[in-house]
Amino acid sequence: MIYKSIADRLRLRLKSADFAIGSPLPGEKKLAEEFGVARMTIRKAIDLLVDWGLVVRRHGSGTYVARKDVHHETSNLTGLAEVLRKQGKEVVSQV
Repeated sequence: MIYKSIADRLRLRLKSADFAIGSPLPGEKKLAEEFGVARMTIRKAIDLLVDWGLVVRRHGSGTYVARKDVHHETSNLTGLAEVLRKQGKEVVSQV
């Protein structure tokens, strides 16, 4: 499922130096544009991050990094292109 792949990609990004504990995530609209998906897909991905305890939502304020994930399993990490290919969609590489 695409939202799981996006959640894993966001999880990896949260581990980077780009995000400190307490820093805000980009808004759902911006993330949806970045990943080329609907806001509902981003919302489901963020729900997973909340379930994993990596981020917290503050009503009316946004979503913030709660902790860094150093032990989360990545063996099932799937790229968006791979997910789309499995769905029979054509993937065009932009280089």
